[in-house]
Amino acid sequence: MRIKGEMLYSDRVFSTLAETHPSLLSPALAELKEVFPGLPFGAIAEITGPACSGRSSLCNFYLAEATGQGYCCAFVDSRDCFDPHSAAAAGVNLACLLWVRCAGAEQALRAADVLLHSGGWGVIIIDLAMEPVPVLHRIPLSWWYRFRRAVEQTKTALLVVAPQPQLKSCASLAADLAAVEPLWVGKHADFRILHGARLTLQCRRPLRAQTAQLKALRFASPA
Repeated sequence: MRIKGEMLYSDRVFSTLAETHPSLLSPALAELKEVFPGLPFGAIAEITGPACSGRSSLCNFYLAEATGQGYCCAFVDSRDCFDPHSAAAAGVNLACLLWVRCAGAEQALRAADVLLHSGGWGVIIIDLAMEPVPVLHRIPLSWWYRFRRAVEQTKTALLVVAPQPQLKSCASLAADLAAVEPLWVGKHADFRILHGARLTLQCRRPLRAQTAQLKALRFASPA
């Protein structure tokens, strides 16, 4: 009964969220629609997961979708790990993207604060994925409350990417990514090429029982 009640409440939350926050979602990832409907404007979304779980691929997807619609976007990179070549290959229009290269979490949060209060952005991504866990634990929760207040009543979607959950109740949507298995190409038993990975995405806030299956491909399919 408790699980059923949580799911019914979750459905109501998703319906309300869809009505109040138009989301970005391409038909290319339609299988995610029931689990993670997209990035809501005027709210914060959070994606967490370990390395090689598809975090960068999902970020590039949303950046490609947003820049393709003409939005100006910003990528706040706390550890200078963003790869513009991979982003461009994923369809991101780099002419519409501001890459903010930072030297740690504190600098990244301050840069994001300036961007949020300047206005005019379609999507802002704060990438804390490579920050050590002890550093993330030292981030005051007041930062996320400040960001939530700043993004409300705006047309900006804020996405925070981290190895572990950080935002608690400040996130309107939150999901966990995990790599299930690698995908290889090649017929030779001793020599194959890593083609990508099969991933799963589980929505954590609001609670959803469904789990989406998707593929993150690093290289183009061989002819």
